[in-house]
This record gives sequence, C-alpha cells and structure tokens, in this order.
Amino acid sequence: LCFAALLREANPPARLAAGQSHSLFIDGEGRLSSCGKESGQESGLTTGLLGHGEGVTRLNTTTLLPSPPLGDERAVSVSSGA
Repeated sequence: LCFAALLREANPPARLAAGQSHSLFIDGEGRLSSCGKESGQESGLTTGLLGHGEGVTRLNTTTLLPSPPLGDERAVSVSSGA
C-alpha cells in the first residue's frame, strides 16, 4: 500500500525494507521514509518505533523521517525486523 503511493511520486524509492506491519524507504536523494505500524501493537507491546518520535505508532501514508536522525547524511541502505 505505501509502496504503491511512493511509485507515483516524482522521486520514487531507490531502496526499501519491510517488516510484518511496517515499511522503510530510501529515495534517490538518500532521504528515509516510513509507514505502517509498530510490531506488537495489538498485544500492547512496543518493539520498535517508526522513527517519528514517541507516540507515533501508526502511519497510513509514507512519511519522511525528521532531519535530526541523519542530519546532513544520506541513507544508503535500510533493513527492517519482522
């Protein structure tokens, strides 16, 4: 679902990784985006964040991560857990 929306953008993803309930993308400019929900959300467990800060547990659309995690650096690879 998230990936299909990204393909329609002017700068489609160059790399991607997906878990059971979330996806991570790097566009051609090295910017990192995510969408989906935290794993274990149904059982009340928090096993990871989507990278958008505390309290963001679900993103229905692909969203660029805030700049501070990478600063001026560009992402070159991405991986994701289950």
